[in-house]
Amino acid sequence: MYILKNAYTNIIRAKGRNILLGIIVMAITIGACIAITINKSGNAIVSSYKENNPLEVSLSLDTMSYRDATDEEKEAFNLIDIDTINSIGNLDLVTGYYYTLQSSLNSNQIEAVSYDDLFAKPSQTTESSDTQTNTETTNRPSGGNMMESSGDYTLLAYSDISYNEDFINGDRKILEGTMIDKDNTDNVIVISEELATNNNLEVGDSITFVNTNDETITYELKIVGIYEIVNENFDIGMGRNMTSSSNQIYTNITVLNNILSDNGEMSDYEMSSSISSAFYIEYEDLDQLTEKIRELGVSEYYSITTNEDEITETLSPIKNIASFSFTFLIIILIVGAVVLTIINLFNIRERKYEIGVLRAIGMNKMKVTLQLVIEIFIIAFISLIIGTGIGTLCAQPVSNYMLAQEIENYTEEQSNISNNFGGEGFTRPGFNNSSSTNTDTTNTQDNKIKPQTTTTNYVSNLEVHTDITTILQLFGVSLLLTIISGTVAVMFVNKYEPNKILQNRG
Repeated sequence: MYILKNAYTNIIRAKGRNILLGIIVMAITIGACIAITINKSGNAIVSSYKENNPLEVSLSLDTMSYRDATDEEKEAFNLIDIDTINSIGNLDLVTGYYYTLQSSLNSNQIEAVSYDDLFAKPSQTTESSDTQTNTETTNRPSGGNMMESSGDYTLLAYSDISYNEDFINGDRKILEGTMIDKDNTDNVIVISEELATNNNLEVGDSITFVNTNDETITYELKIVGIYEIVNENFDIGMGRNMTSSSNQIYTNITVLNNILSDNGEMSDYEMSSSISSAFYIEYEDLDQLTEKIRELGVSEYYSITTNEDEITETLSPIKNIASFSFTFLIIILIVGAVVLTIINLFNIRERKYEIGVLRAIGMNKMKVTLQLVIEIFIIAFISLIIGTGIGTLCAQPVSNYMLAQEIENYTEEQSNISNNFGGEGFTRPGFNNSSSTNTDTTNTQDNKIKPQTTTTNYVSNLEVHTDITTILQLFGVSLLLTIISGTVAVMFVNKYEPNKILQNRG
């Protein structure tokens, strides 16, 4: 009891010195609290990102290895088909998947977009105008050469259009009408703005297409949407006309299957040609999915690839923040321990005479050390309470700011995707949404679908400062540093004998 009473008296007596010590401990506590909170916030955002953006898994045929396969291995080898893709997609591990089909058609009713005239020199255009006119008015249909197996118009169908990266990234956007959703089975299409403008087409018009292998087979498809190409690209074929991406037409799987059946391709339509797929899973399920894929009979010549490197690169800034905050925490603790030790050392050296008197009247080293450590402990404990409170108050806005930025970026991304597709309802399965959205849409006179009301509820606070484990860790580490620094200083002074201390005083 005497030790506690004497420690309290000494704290009150040397207010200035102890206030300085308390301010230092409080500063260390505030810095450590903010660093721990930022670290936890960064790790929480990384986890949230991984939950909202699952791992994308795709299969690619290693043709170089397959070339070296034995005849027996080639005989047993099977290309991946749609049934296999669906079997993989229906596994419990898979949270979402899609595949695409592609074919081509011609048309006698409309004219395909071409860059031949656009990039031709004026002199060449003048010289060849008569020849082109004669050719176009004779046997050549406006859509292109019907003798070619590849048509002027590329038809592309997604099993789930919400996975279309062109619309997700904003390279393409719905301008009028609407996109074809995954449940649509009608004979409908979505065409480009340039193709529609060149042929005076509007939403609601129908186009008759012709099979590239048999011109007697026709397809009448209705336009339900027109998309804008934000980033144009075109291909230049060897000895062929320069073709535009404006000739790409979106439709549904049902229409594509009918075209492929007419071409006699459904029985052997496989992933090695114009079908592609992707599967979405949780990060920790990759090994298990790989095992399941092999059990379904997928050849070892198909390599399993993921977008993990891409996601890791995307998360690098946040991971760097979390890593920096942890490093900053370590530096704070090390520097704080050194500063506290030095200050305690100077403070206790000034009290050598007091220590010598206590030792001279019979108090042993253990009790002297205990009294001095209790003084430091009381100061540190009060400073820790204040510092933790201030640190928590400062750390919460930092966490909320980081989370607010994440929500703002995510909301803007989702809004852009919805606008690109021309409306709501194109959410990718397997991609977790931290919101509940209710949208009422009406069809305006210009055939544009516009959302009327949208209500989104997000988690707006990251309550890391209420984590009792974090607070206990903060208290434990800070108190340990304080006690160690005080003990080291006291032990340094206690190496002197009391008689020698008193003699030096005199």
